[in-house]
Amino acid sequence: MKLFKFLLLLLVSCYGFAQEFTVSAKLSGIKKDGLHAVVLPPDFRACADANLNGIRIKDSKGKEVPYFLQNANKSISKYNFKEYEIVSKNVVTDTSSQVIIKNTPDTKWDQVTLAIANTDASKTYSISGSYNNNQWFGLVNNQMLGDLYSHTDTLVYKTLSMPVNAYRYIKISFNDKKTLPVNILAAGKVTGSQTTAQLQEVANTHVKITQLILEKRTRITISFNNPVTVNKIAFAIKGPAFYQRNATLLVPRVRSKRKKTITYMEEAYAFDLNSASKNDLENLSLTEDKIVIEVENKDNEPLDIALVKVYQAPVNLIGYFKAGENYTVLAGNPKLSEPDYDIKNFKDRVSDSIPKAVLAKAVVLSARPKGINGGNSPWIMWACIAAGALILSYFCYSLVQDLNKKEKPGI
Repeated sequence: MKLFKFLLLLLVSCYGFAQEFTVSAKLSGIKKDGLHAVVLPPDFRACADANLNGIRIKDSKGKEVPYFLQNANKSISKYNFKEYEIVSKNVVTDTSSQVIIKNTPDTKWDQVTLAIANTDASKTYSISGSYNNNQWFGLVNNQMLGDLYSHTDTLVYKTLSMPVNAYRYIKISFNDKKTLPVNILAAGKVTGSQTTAQLQEVANTHVKITQLILEKRTRITISFNNPVTVNKIAFAIKGPAFYQRNATLLVPRVRSKRKKTITYMEEAYAFDLNSASKNDLENLSLTEDKIVIEVENKDNEPLDIALVKVYQAPVNLIGYFKAGENYTVLAGNPKLSEPDYDIKNFKDRVSDSIPKAVLAKAVVLSARPKGINGGNSPWIMWACIAAGALILSYFCYSLVQDLNKKEKPGI
Protein backbone atom coordinates (compact mmCIF):
# COMPACT_ATOMS: atom_id res chain seq x y z
CA MET A 1 0.00 0.00 0.00
CA LYS A 2 2.89 2.35 0.76
CA LEU A 3 4.28 1.67 -2.71
CA PHE A 4 0.91 2.46 -4.24
CA LYS A 5 0.67 5.78 -2.37
CA PHE A 6 4.18 6.73 -3.43
CA LEU A 7 3.51 5.97 -7.10
CA LEU A 8 0.20 7.82 -7.02
CA LEU A 9 1.89 10.85 -5.47
CA LEU A 10 4.56 10.71 -8.16
CA LEU A 11 1.97 10.63 -10.91
CA VAL A 12 0.01 13.54 -9.42
CA SER A 13 3.23 15.54 -9.01
CA CYS A 14 4.21 14.85 -12.61
CA TYR A 15 0.79 15.91 -13.78
CA GLY A 16 0.89 19.14 -11.78
CA PHE A 17 4.37 20.02 -12.99
CA ALA A 18 3.41 19.12 -16.53
CA GLN A 19 0.67 21.74 -16.47
CA GLU A 20 3.13 24.64 -16.20
CA PHE A 21 4.97 26.21 -19.14
CA THR A 22 4.96 24.99 -22.74
CA VAL A 23 7.80 27.02 -24.28
CA SER A 24 11.01 28.70 -23.16
CA ALA A 25 13.80 30.78 -24.72
CA LYS A 26 17.08 32.23 -23.51
CA LEU A 27 17.69 35.97 -23.58
CA SER A 28 20.86 37.42 -25.11
CA GLY A 29 22.30 40.72 -26.32
CA ILE A 30 22.38 42.49 -22.93
CA LYS A 31 25.59 44.51 -22.91
CA LYS A 32 24.85 46.85 -20.01
CA ASP A 33 22.36 47.18 -17.17
CA GLY A 34 19.10 48.92 -18.05
CA LEU A 35 15.79 48.70 -19.84
CA HIS A 36 15.71 46.54 -22.96
CA ALA A 37 13.04 45.75 -25.56
CA VAL A 38 12.57 42.17 -26.67
CA VAL A 39 10.47 41.38 -29.75
CA LEU A 40 8.57 38.14 -29.14
CA PRO A 41 9.25 36.04 -32.27
CA PRO A 42 6.44 34.13 -34.04
CA ASP A 43 7.77 30.67 -33.14
CA PHE A 44 7.69 31.62 -29.44
CA ARG A 45 4.19 33.12 -29.62
CA ALA A 46 2.86 30.11 -31.55
CA CYS A 47 3.56 27.89 -28.53
CA ALA A 48 2.34 30.38 -25.91
CA ASP A 49 -1.16 31.40 -24.95
CA ALA A 50 -2.61 33.88 -27.43
CA ASN A 51 -3.30 36.45 -24.69
CA LEU A 52 0.34 36.21 -23.50
CA ASN A 53 -0.73 36.45 -19.83
CA GLY A 54 1.32 33.40 -18.90
CA ILE A 55 4.74 34.90 -19.68
CA ARG A 56 7.28 34.87 -16.85
CA ILE A 57 10.97 35.81 -16.87
CA LYS A 58 13.38 34.02 -14.51
CA ASP A 59 17.00 34.90 -13.75
CA SER A 60 19.72 32.34 -12.99
CA LYS A 61 18.47 32.03 -9.38
CA GLY A 62 14.87 31.43 -10.42
CA LYS A 63 13.76 34.90 -9.33
CA GLU A 64 10.95 36.56 -11.31
CA VAL A 65 11.94 39.61 -13.34
CA PRO A 66 9.27 42.33 -13.81
CA TYR A 67 8.28 43.35 -17.33
CA PHE A 68 5.42 44.82 -19.35
CA LEU A 69 4.21 44.20 -22.90
CA GLN A 70 4.04 46.86 -25.57
CA ASN A 71 2.51 46.68 -29.04
CA ALA A 72 5.56 47.27 -31.21
CA ASN A 73 3.63 49.14 -33.90
CA LYS A 74 2.08 51.55 -31.42
CA SER A 75 4.54 54.40 -30.71
CA ILE A 76 1.80 56.88 -29.78
CA SER A 77 1.39 58.05 -26.19
CA LYS A 78 -0.28 60.94 -24.39
CA TYR A 79 2.98 62.87 -24.69
CA ASN A 80 2.92 63.11 -28.51
CA PHE A 81 -0.84 63.23 -29.05
CA LYS A 82 -2.41 66.63 -29.74
CA GLU A 83 -6.19 66.53 -29.36
CA TYR A 84 -8.84 67.93 -31.69
CA GLU A 85 -12.21 69.09 -30.40
CA ILE A 86 -14.91 66.42 -30.48
CA VAL A 87 -18.12 68.30 -31.31
CA SER A 88 -20.56 65.46 -30.71
CA LYS A 89 -21.06 61.72 -30.30
CA ASN A 90 -24.29 60.03 -31.35
CA VAL A 91 -25.47 56.42 -31.07
CA VAL A 92 -28.41 54.83 -32.86
CA THR A 93 -28.99 51.59 -30.95
CA ASP A 94 -28.11 48.43 -32.93
CA THR A 95 -27.53 50.49 -36.06
CA SER A 96 -24.66 52.99 -36.04
CA SER A 97 -22.63 55.46 -34.02
CA GLN A 98 -21.06 58.73 -35.12
CA VAL A 99 -18.39 61.08 -33.88
CA ILE A 100 -17.91 64.60 -35.31
CA ILE A 101 -14.45 66.17 -35.01
CA LYS A 102 -13.52 69.83 -35.56
CA ASN A 103 -10.33 71.01 -37.24
CA THR A 104 -8.65 74.38 -36.90
CA PRO A 105 -9.60 76.99 -39.57
CA ASP A 106 -7.97 76.82 -43.00
CA THR A 107 -5.92 73.73 -42.11
CA LYS A 108 -5.62 70.74 -44.42
CA TRP A 109 -5.66 67.23 -43.01
CA ASP A 110 -5.36 63.74 -44.48
CA GLN A 111 -5.67 61.61 -41.34
CA VAL A 112 -7.03 61.60 -37.82
CA THR A 113 -5.93 59.48 -34.87
CA LEU A 114 -8.53 58.09 -32.47
CA ALA A 115 -7.95 57.01 -28.88
CA ILE A 116 -10.29 54.03 -28.47
CA ALA A 117 -11.10 52.15 -25.27
CA ASN A 118 -9.57 48.65 -25.33
CA THR A 119 -11.88 46.15 -27.06
CA ASP A 120 -11.72 43.00 -29.18
CA ALA A 121 -14.46 44.26 -31.51
CA SER A 122 -13.94 45.12 -35.18
CA LYS A 123 -15.85 47.73 -37.17
CA THR A 124 -16.49 49.05 -40.65
CA TYR A 125 -16.54 52.84 -40.89
CA SER A 126 -17.07 55.70 -43.32
CA ILE A 127 -15.79 59.29 -43.20
CA SER A 128 -17.48 62.41 -44.56
CA GLY A 129 -16.52 66.09 -44.42
CA SER A 130 -18.36 69.39 -43.97
CA TYR A 131 -17.57 73.09 -43.94
CA ASN A 132 -20.53 74.02 -41.74
CA ASN A 133 -21.43 70.85 -39.78
CA ASN A 134 -24.62 70.66 -41.82
CA GLN A 135 -24.01 69.60 -45.43
CA TRP A 136 -21.77 66.51 -45.71
CA PHE A 137 -19.59 65.14 -48.52
CA GLY A 138 -18.09 61.67 -48.81
CA LEU A 139 -14.41 60.98 -48.15
CA VAL A 140 -14.01 57.31 -47.16
CA ASN A 141 -16.52 54.49 -47.54
CA ASN A 142 -16.79 51.08 -45.83
CA GLN A 143 -13.25 50.66 -44.54
CA MET A 144 -12.31 48.13 -41.85
CA LEU A 145 -11.13 49.05 -38.35
CA GLY A 146 -9.72 46.27 -36.22
CA ASP A 147 -6.78 45.31 -34.00
CA LEU A 148 -8.29 47.35 -31.14
CA TYR A 149 -7.06 45.06 -28.38
CA SER A 150 -4.03 45.98 -26.28
CA HIS A 151 -2.12 43.61 -24.02
CA THR A 152 -0.76 46.51 -22.05
CA ASP A 153 -3.17 49.45 -21.81
CA THR A 154 -6.82 50.43 -21.40
CA LEU A 155 -6.83 52.19 -24.78
CA VAL A 156 -5.35 51.93 -28.25
CA TYR A 157 -4.54 54.60 -30.83
CA LYS A 158 -5.71 54.06 -34.41
CA THR A 159 -4.89 56.41 -37.29
CA LEU A 160 -7.52 56.65 -40.03
CA SER A 161 -6.39 57.94 -43.42
CA MET A 162 -8.56 60.03 -45.76
CA PRO A 163 -8.09 62.13 -48.92
CA VAL A 164 -6.41 65.49 -48.30
CA ASN A 165 -9.12 68.04 -47.54
CA ALA A 166 -9.76 71.38 -45.84
CA TYR A 167 -13.15 70.57 -44.31
CA ARG A 168 -13.68 72.20 -40.93
CA TYR A 169 -15.50 69.10 -39.65
CA ILE A 170 -15.26 65.39 -40.33
CA LYS A 171 -17.80 62.78 -39.32
CA ILE A 172 -16.78 59.18 -38.68
CA SER A 173 -19.71 56.74 -38.87
CA PHE A 174 -19.37 53.20 -37.47
CA ASN A 175 -21.54 50.21 -38.39
CA ASP A 176 -22.92 48.79 -35.11
CA LYS A 177 -25.33 46.19 -36.50
CA LYS A 178 -23.28 43.20 -35.34
CA THR A 179 -21.39 44.57 -32.33
CA LEU A 180 -21.83 47.22 -29.65
CA PRO A 181 -20.35 50.70 -30.29
CA VAL A 182 -16.69 51.34 -29.62
CA ASN A 183 -15.82 53.99 -27.05
CA ILE A 184 -14.01 56.92 -28.69
CA LEU A 185 -12.10 58.64 -25.88
CA ALA A 186 -10.32 61.33 -27.90
CA ALA A 187 -9.36 62.39 -31.42
CA GLY A 188 -6.27 64.22 -32.56
CA LYS A 189 -3.00 64.12 -34.44
CA VAL A 190 0.36 62.68 -33.57
CA THR A 191 3.31 65.03 -33.26
CA GLY A 192 6.87 63.95 -33.98
CA SER A 193 8.04 61.05 -36.10
CA GLN A 194 6.50 57.58 -35.92
CA THR A 195 7.86 54.21 -36.85
CA THR A 196 5.57 51.40 -37.92
CA ALA A 197 6.80 47.92 -37.09
CA GLN A 198 6.61 45.32 -39.83
CA LEU A 199 4.04 42.58 -39.30
CA GLN A 200 5.33 39.10 -38.47
CA GLU A 201 4.32 35.99 -40.39
CA VAL A 202 2.55 33.52 -38.10
CA ALA A 203 4.48 30.31 -37.52
CA ASN A 204 2.97 26.81 -37.97
CA THR A 205 0.23 27.92 -40.38
CA HIS A 206 -1.54 25.09 -42.24
CA VAL A 207 -3.53 25.96 -45.38
CA LYS A 208 -5.92 23.64 -47.24
CA ILE A 209 -7.79 24.69 -50.40
CA THR A 210 -10.90 22.73 -51.41
CA GLN A 211 -12.98 23.25 -54.55
CA LEU A 212 -16.72 22.79 -53.88
CA ILE A 213 -17.76 22.26 -57.49
CA LEU A 214 -21.48 21.70 -56.94
CA GLU A 215 -21.73 24.73 -54.65
CA LYS A 216 -19.61 26.87 -57.02
CA ARG A 217 -17.35 27.89 -54.14
CA THR A 218 -13.74 27.62 -53.05
CA ARG A 219 -13.07 26.87 -49.38
CA ILE A 220 -9.76 27.92 -47.80
CA THR A 221 -9.16 26.37 -44.39
CA ILE A 222 -6.39 27.94 -42.30
CA SER A 223 -5.47 26.18 -39.07
CA PHE A 224 -2.83 26.59 -36.37
CA ASN A 225 -1.40 24.30 -33.70
CA ASN A 226 -2.68 26.66 -30.97
CA PRO A 227 -4.94 29.75 -30.96
CA VAL A 228 -2.99 32.69 -32.40
CA THR A 229 -3.55 36.40 -32.96
CA VAL A 230 -4.31 37.23 -36.61
CA ASN A 231 -4.10 40.81 -37.91
CA LYS A 232 -3.63 40.27 -41.65
CA ILE A 233 -4.20 37.60 -44.31
CA ALA A 234 -2.47 37.99 -47.69
CA PHE A 235 -3.49 36.11 -50.87
CA ALA A 236 -1.24 35.46 -53.86
CA ILE A 237 -3.54 34.70 -56.83
CA LYS A 238 -2.15 33.66 -60.23
CA GLY A 239 -5.33 33.85 -62.28
CA PRO A 240 -7.55 34.29 -64.12
CA ALA A 241 -6.47 37.66 -65.53
CA PHE A 242 -9.69 39.41 -64.47
CA TYR A 243 -11.74 38.49 -61.42
CA GLN A 244 -13.89 40.00 -58.71
CA ARG A 245 -15.20 37.51 -56.16
CA ASN A 246 -17.22 37.92 -52.98
CA ALA A 247 -15.59 36.19 -50.03
CA THR A 248 -16.56 35.50 -46.42
CA LEU A 249 -14.30 34.85 -43.44
CA LEU A 250 -15.82 32.40 -40.96
CA VAL A 251 -14.70 31.37 -37.48
CA PRO A 252 -15.86 28.39 -35.39
CA ARG A 253 -18.16 29.12 -32.46
CA VAL A 254 -19.94 26.97 -29.86
CA ARG A 255 -23.46 27.27 -28.47
CA SER A 256 -25.65 25.14 -26.25
CA LYS A 257 -29.01 23.81 -27.45
CA ARG A 258 -31.15 21.40 -25.46
CA LYS A 259 -28.22 20.46 -23.25
CA LYS A 260 -26.10 19.73 -26.31
CA THR A 261 -23.01 21.58 -27.47
CA ILE A 262 -23.18 22.60 -31.11
CA THR A 263 -20.23 23.90 -33.14
CA TYR A 264 -21.09 26.24 -36.00
CA MET A 265 -19.32 28.71 -38.29
CA GLU A 266 -19.95 32.42 -37.70
CA GLU A 267 -19.34 35.13 -40.29
CA ALA A 268 -16.68 37.55 -39.06
CA TYR A 269 -15.83 39.55 -42.21
CA ALA A 270 -17.14 39.98 -45.75
CA PHE A 271 -14.71 41.22 -48.40
CA ASP A 272 -13.79 41.04 -52.09
CA LEU A 273 -10.90 39.47 -53.97
CA ASN A 274 -10.15 41.59 -57.03
CA SER A 275 -7.54 41.38 -59.77
CA ALA A 276 -7.17 45.18 -59.58
CA SER A 277 -6.21 45.22 -55.88
CA LYS A 278 -3.49 43.87 -53.63
CA ASN A 279 -5.79 41.28 -51.98
CA ASP A 280 -4.55 41.79 -48.44
CA LEU A 281 -7.20 41.46 -45.74
CA GLU A 282 -5.83 43.93 -43.16
CA ASN A 283 -6.78 45.39 -39.77
CA LEU A 284 -8.13 42.07 -38.53
CA SER A 285 -8.57 41.38 -34.84
CA LEU A 286 -8.91 37.62 -34.43
CA THR A 287 -7.64 35.04 -31.97
CA GLU A 288 -8.38 31.61 -33.39
CA ASP A 289 -6.96 28.16 -34.03
CA LYS A 290 -8.99 27.79 -37.23
CA ILE A 291 -10.26 30.19 -39.91
CA VAL A 292 -12.36 29.31 -42.96
CA ILE A 293 -12.65 31.56 -46.02
CA GLU A 294 -15.27 30.81 -48.66
CA VAL A 295 -15.04 32.40 -52.11
CA GLU A 296 -18.09 32.59 -54.39
CA ASN A 297 -17.13 31.57 -57.94
CA LYS A 298 -20.62 31.65 -59.52
CA ASP A 299 -20.13 30.41 -63.11
CA ASN A 300 -16.46 31.38 -63.27
CA GLU A 301 -13.48 29.07 -63.01
CA PRO A 302 -12.02 28.83 -59.49
CA LEU A 303 -9.22 31.21 -58.59
CA ASP A 304 -5.69 29.84 -58.91
CA ILE A 305 -4.54 30.61 -55.36
CA ALA A 306 -0.78 30.14 -55.17
CA LEU A 307 -0.23 31.20 -51.57
CA VAL A 308 -2.02 32.29 -48.41
CA LYS A 309 -0.01 33.92 -45.61
CA VAL A 310 -1.09 35.02 -42.14
CA TYR A 311 0.49 37.87 -40.18
CA GLN A 312 0.29 39.37 -36.70
CA ALA A 313 1.37 42.68 -35.21
CA PRO A 314 4.61 42.35 -33.25
CA VAL A 315 4.68 42.62 -29.45
CA ASN A 316 7.63 43.88 -27.41
CA LEU A 317 8.53 42.73 -23.93
CA ILE A 318 10.12 45.57 -21.92
CA GLY A 319 12.16 44.79 -18.81
CA TYR A 320 15.17 45.85 -16.76
CA PHE A 321 18.02 43.40 -17.36
CA LYS A 322 21.59 43.18 -16.08
CA ALA A 323 24.65 42.44 -18.17
CA GLY A 324 26.22 39.05 -17.43
CA GLU A 325 23.02 37.60 -15.97
CA ASN A 326 21.28 34.63 -17.59
CA TYR A 327 17.56 35.05 -18.24
CA THR A 328 14.94 32.56 -19.40
CA VAL A 329 11.58 33.63 -20.79
CA LEU A 330 8.80 31.09 -20.17
CA ALA A 331 5.24 31.08 -21.56
CA GLY A 332 2.17 28.99 -22.22
CA ASN A 333 0.73 28.44 -18.73
CA PRO A 334 -3.04 28.97 -19.14
CA LYS A 335 -3.55 29.02 -15.36
CA LEU A 336 -1.55 32.23 -14.92
CA SER A 337 -3.16 35.65 -15.01
CA GLU A 338 -1.50 38.85 -16.18
CA PRO A 339 1.24 39.80 -13.69
CA ASP A 340 0.96 43.07 -11.76
CA TYR A 341 4.44 44.62 -11.69
CA ASP A 342 5.29 48.22 -10.69
CA ILE A 343 7.26 48.72 -13.91
CA LYS A 344 4.05 49.01 -15.96
CA ASN A 345 3.39 52.41 -14.34
CA PHE A 346 6.44 53.83 -16.13
CA LYS A 347 5.76 52.57 -19.66
CA ASP A 348 4.92 56.04 -21.02
CA ARG A 349 8.42 57.17 -20.09
CA VAL A 350 10.19 54.44 -22.06
CA SER A 351 12.10 55.77 -25.05
CA ASP A 352 11.73 54.17 -28.49
CA SER A 353 15.53 54.02 -28.66
CA ILE A 354 16.14 51.68 -25.70
CA PRO A 355 18.54 48.78 -26.49
CA LYS A 356 17.19 45.59 -28.01
CA ALA A 357 17.69 42.15 -26.49
CA VAL A 358 17.10 38.96 -28.46
CA LEU A 359 15.25 35.75 -27.69
CA ALA A 360 17.03 32.62 -28.84
CA LYS A 361 15.17 29.90 -30.75
CA ALA A 362 12.13 28.75 -28.81
CA VAL A 363 12.40 25.40 -27.03
CA VAL A 364 9.06 23.57 -27.02
CA LEU A 365 8.57 22.02 -23.61
CA SER A 366 5.38 20.24 -24.64
CA ALA A 367 3.56 19.64 -27.90
CA ARG A 368 0.23 19.66 -26.08
CA PRO A 369 0.09 22.79 -23.91
CA LYS A 370 -3.23 22.07 -22.22
CA GLY A 371 -2.92 18.31 -21.82
CA ILE A 372 -1.28 16.02 -19.35
CA ASN A 373 1.92 15.94 -21.38
CA GLY A 374 2.48 19.70 -21.16
CA GLY A 375 5.63 19.30 -19.09
CA ASN A 376 8.84 21.25 -18.83
CA SER A 377 10.94 18.60 -20.58
CA PRO A 378 10.58 15.12 -22.14
CA TRP A 379 11.80 13.30 -19.02
CA ILE A 380 8.72 14.57 -17.16
CA MET A 381 6.48 12.89 -19.72
CA TRP A 382 8.40 9.61 -19.50
CA ALA A 383 8.36 9.76 -15.71
CA CYS A 384 4.56 10.06 -15.80
CA ILE A 385 4.29 7.13 -18.21
CA ALA A 386 6.60 5.01 -16.06
CA ALA A 387 4.65 5.89 -12.92
CA GLY A 388 1.39 4.95 -14.60
CA ALA A 389 2.85 1.63 -15.78
CA LEU A 390 4.08 0.81 -12.27
CA ILE A 391 0.69 1.59 -10.77
CA LEU A 392 -1.02 -0.65 -13.34
CA SER A 393 1.49 -3.43 -12.68
CA TYR A 394 0.91 -3.14 -8.94
CA PHE A 395 -2.86 -3.48 -9.36
CA CYS A 396 -2.42 -6.51 -11.65
CA TYR A 397 -0.04 -8.16 -9.19
CA SER A 398 -2.44 -7.54 -6.28
CA LEU A 399 -5.35 -8.98 -8.27
CA VAL A 400 -3.41 -12.17 -9.10
CA GLN A 401 -2.41 -12.58 -5.45
CA ASP A 402 -6.05 -12.25 -4.32
CA LEU A 403 -7.20 -14.82 -6.87
CA ASN A 404 -4.52 -17.28 -5.76
CA LYS A 405 -5.59 -16.92 -2.13
CA LYS A 406 -9.25 -17.64 -3.00
CA GLU A 407 -8.30 -20.83 -4.91
CA LYS A 408 -6.42 -22.32 -1.92
CA PRO A 409 -8.53 -24.62 0.33
CA GLY A 410 -9.45 -23.36 3.75
CA ILE A 411 -9.34 -19.74 2.73
